[in-house]
Amino acid sequence: MVTAELDGVKSVEEFHEEICKIQKKAHGDRYCEHHSVIQKMIKDHDCKSYKEFGTHQGASAAAAMIAMPNKIQLVDTDFTKYRKYLKPLAESYCKENNIDLKIYETSSASISSLGDPCDLLFIDSLHKAYHLEAELELHKNSVRKYILFHDVNNTRGFPEVIHKFCNQNDWKVIERSDSREGYMLIKKI
Repeated sequence: MVTAELDGVKSVEEFHEEICKIQKKAHGDRYCEHHSVIQKMIKDHDCKSYKEFGTHQGASAAAAMIAMPNKIQLVDTDFTKYRKYLKPLAESYCKENNIDLKIYETSSASISSLGDPCDLLFIDSLHKAYHLEAELELHKNSVRKYILFHDVNNTRGFPEVIHKFCNQNDWKVIERSDSREGYMLIKKI
């Protein structure tokens, strides 16, 4: 993933638009397709709380903010890139729109990342199958409705881990992208 230079952006919406342009130019036109899934789940499927593992600069977090959930929790081991551009915009945007924004600077496989339950969890953190297994085991009881995974088509072992998780728990795959990076959406049943 590229690190975008976003000097001069003045709103969460502008941040999201500009970072998507840069990411699509670097990775292809479908790279940000999961953002529309995040927004659809928040707006159309009553996901009032959103949690994200692997924030990086905050492109997907900005997509979630624009959809206006009641609560957003961001988890990453390093928020340096988020702090540079999105943090000041996000804090004022969330305050103005009554969105409860919480930041957890820790590993998503650590108990310190548990935070509050959520309706929609988005996972785009350490791209290793063993790490995804640990995240799912730790957080499975705190997700009420959906889990969305990014990079399922270019990370070895991710589809297998997700299908195994669904088979061993009360979850099912409801959507999968065939793009280069790909995403997968699962639902609690």
